[in-house]
Amino acid sequence: MLEKYFNNNFLDGDCLVGDDFNEKEIGQWYKEEEEAYCNLTSNKNTNKYLYENINNFYGLPKILHKLKNNKSLNILCFGAAYGGEVRAIKNILDKDTSIVYNITVIDSSDVMLQSIKEELDVNIVKASMSGAMQLDMDSFDLITSFGVLHHIPNVSYILSEFTRVLKPKGFIFLREPISSMGNWSQKRVGTTMNERGISSEYFLKTFDTLEYKILSKHYCFFSPILKIFNKVKLGLNSYLVIYTDYLFSKLFSWNIHYFRDTTFKKIAPGSIFMLIQKK
Repeated sequence: MLEKYFNNNFLDGDCLVGDDFNEKEIGQWYKEEEEAYCNLTSNKNTNKYLYENINNFYGLPKILHKLKNNKSLNILCFGAAYGGEVRAIKNILDKDTSIVYNITVIDSSDVMLQSIKEELDVNIVKASMSGAMQLDMDSFDLITSFGVLHHIPNVSYILSEFTRVLKPKGFIFLREPISSMGNWSQKRVGTTMNERGISSEYFLKTFDTLEYKILSKHYCFFSPILKIFNKVKLGLNSYLVIYTDYLFSKLFSWNIHYFRDTTFKKIAPGSIFMLIQKK
């Protein structure tokens, strides 16, 4: 669906492809992405979660620590794949036996939801085609969304649903790619059919409209450095890699471009971590 949007209106990152789609277009996108990530990923070992250490580095334990005095902590994991982030959150919370918590997972993939249901004691919810969430208003203390929103067409609507179900002063912790993720007019390797990054400018504009307070933002995934470490078989499970990536991403954050059509433009971080609080 993306190839017809290969023009300057979208390649500068100010407008997000899919955000103004009608019901039919959203339905087509949903069907194409419903099991796409499940079919794409080769690592189905549920005991491994590539992003646990980097999520912790950018503040997940600190966020959970802020919330631990809540009588009953409610967490929404939006798109949890095979449950890696759920296990990571449980690992943190279970260290304090006084914390009472509930976790709800929303995902489009029946395969992944079934995997989570069989292993983890959490609530599972099938994502609706429209993005509407059959969840109570003001019911969650924290929403996590790691690399999920860029698979969805109507992102601004999803963020408005986050607003609805999040408690006042509740938090959103997200990580998303902030580049176009390649040339949409050509077949891309390693991506699903419709995924595209979401520019940091889009996030800033949208969160301002929805009256959120951005508490922190950090850039990450500086690909030149990650490629070097990958050659010596060091990945994001290594804090050496994570911290080096953090430094280079911060150093080259001035060079961020949404559509990275030259080698020079690729010398920049490719993703962002953001912690947002509902006003």
